[in-house]
Amino acid sequence: MQQRFGTFKFGHTRPDLSNSGLDGVIGEYYAGVNEQHTLTLDDVNNNTIAYGSDADVGVLTGIANASGGQEYAGTPQNIKQVYLDISQFF
Repeated sequence: MQQRFGTFKFGHTRPDLSNSGLDGVIGEYYAGVNEQHTLTLDDVNNNTIAYGSDADVGVLTGIANASGGQEYAGTPQNIKQVYLDISQFF
């Protein structure tokens, strides 16, 4: 089969700068807890992934800790496993 597209790269718009980015993140939370109407802080955690040499591990750890999530160190060797680990929360 001929490849029609380039390499897939998961990404988000920045929710602090984009309404569609914020709406997308909120939608992911609702879908993750199988909820349609009421979402509480207990339903939300932010798992973060520090990927690349410019990742600010301190900021990402702070975000994860503040929301009951976990910070992961992502590398090319382990990134698939990191996403598998995070997917267990949904």
